[in-house]
Amino acid sequence: MDDSDFQRWAGAVLRAFEALDTSSYYQVLAVNPDDPQEVIRKAFHRRSIQLHPDRHRETPEPVRGRVYAIYKRMTEAYGVLIDPDLRRAYDAGLKEGRLRYDEEWAVARPQTARESLRNPAAQRYYQATLDAVANGDFKGAELNLRLAISHEGETPQLLEMLQALRARSGPAGGTIPPAGG
Repeated sequence: MDDSDFQRWAGAVLRAFEALDTSSYYQVLAVNPDDPQEVIRKAFHRRSIQLHPDRHRETPEPVRGRVYAIYKRMTEAYGVLIDPDLRRAYDAGLKEGRLRYDEEWAVARPQTARESLRNPAAQRYYQATLDAVANGDFKGAELNLRLAISHEGETPQLLEMLQALRARSGPAGGTIPPAGG
């Protein structure tokens, strides 16, 4: 990269760095709020290839520090948006104007279905349900959710998700509520 290319790139890094405090996690990863997990995963990996700290060990300061800060925020955003429960809680907070997820917020948020499960087998089957939904395997999701219910019992959250899965599998289709809910 010649000096003029570096200066353009450093300018783009500076603009991204200056926008961090006013950007949502969706903006940081350049994705839309309704994008599925796979799009978020690809966006994170694409951007991390460009901004991974290992690629910028020789980049002069202050640009290197800015790249590290951007990468750190990207990993924070990815960690929240890729987890269905955290993403749902983040989206609710985003409507209240919160751009970042923090521990205080985590304590204050309502308990999710995953957190309410007491039985370890039910927790595993519930996670398998979420994975199946993320992969578009709604029949597999329904089977795993039935197994979670058999171990945990009929909780309102699990029954609501089962009803949504059945509606999705039916001839009229339907939508799955946010996973974890």
